[in-house]
Amino acid sequence: MIKELINLADNLDRINLKKEADFLDEIINKLAKKEDACPNATQDLDLNLKNRQKAIDKYLYGPMNPALDKKSEGENNDTFWKKIAKVWSGKSKVEVTLKQAKTMRCANCAAFDTSAKIKNCIEKGIDGKDKGKDSWETIKAGNLGYCNFLDFKCAAQRTCKAWVVKE
Repeated sequence: MIKELINLADNLDRINLKKEADFLDEIINKLAKKEDACPNATQDLDLNLKNRQKAIDKYLYGPMNPALDKKSEGENNDTFWKKIAKVWSGKSKVEVTLKQAKTMRCANCAAFDTSAKIKNCIEKGIDGKDKGKDSWETIKAGNLGYCNFLDFKCAAQRTCKAWVVKE
């Protein structure tokens, strides 16, 4: 049933009924959440990708390639970091510098779940797709966790507009 609802939401997006698609996405995510079960997006690649794309489009999830943060010259992620720093500065009325913005990552966001339970869910979802892959290597390589705000698997070195400090 959830797969059919995802298809319907995709069709609504395609015909520019964004509010209706977003409303249906919320219903899909609520249906998918069960207290003891794994979040559906950890098990369903299509739902995870849909939620991740929404995070990119609406919440500036990025940067696309965090490895470029280490480069000071040539192609790097400074454009992304300046843009998100400006967004955060506007919300807080306090200037967020480029240097500060680069420290505000999923890894230190209150919504980033890296509990053993969630990592086991991510592992289960990866193993279910390809028995020939070592899912723990994938989890470690991407430093993956789960965003409880936006309902998708995310990488620790990225960020988005929904970032909230973890105390």
